Amino acid sequence: ISFNDITERKKAESIKNITYNIAEASIQGIPLPDLMKMIHINLTEIMESSNFYIALYDKVNNTIEFPYYTDVNAPPNQVYNTPSRMMGQGITEHIIRTKESLLLKEDDFQKFRDEGLIDLYGSLPKVWLGTPLMINKEVLGVLAVQDYDDPDALTLAELDIMKFISSQIANAIYKNRAEEEL
Repeated sequence: ISFNDITERKKAESIKNITYNIAEASIQGIPLPDLMKMIHINLTEIMESSNFYIALYDKVNNTIEFPYYTDVNAPPNQVYNTPSRMMGQGITEHIIRTKESLLLKEDDFQKFRDEGLIDLYGSLPKVWLGTPLMINKEVLGVLAVQDYDDPDALTLAELDIMKFISSQIANAIYKNRAEEEL
């Protein structure tokens, strides 16, 4: 057994634990802010996620809300809850429109902007990874992580993990919101 085999086994076990924890939290009906914080804490165990957000899409009002995000450029340990904004041309909106996961490096952002696919907002990360949160082929929102310093902090392996856990996260958020509406 090689070191890589052991590392891969541990990562697979962590992914299984995360999906279990999300499913368990969904069953228990914990409040949405607590659910999102739990998702972030669990994700931190398997990938760099200091800069993390969950964006939710409101199709009726064509808005995006960022109910949970953390960012190293923010004051220490501050978690933001921003008001909603109208759909624009950001990378989050691109994920919502295309329903496709993306791993982007700094140069990719410039290329997307030059092609008119996105507008750039805020600090440009060295690497960004985002995946849609889908329910019944409809986009509920976006799950994203980014790194401002290391372009290799996130790879296709992390993208695969995000894609894998995104359906569990989408189901948990959907169920939570449905319960809140009742």
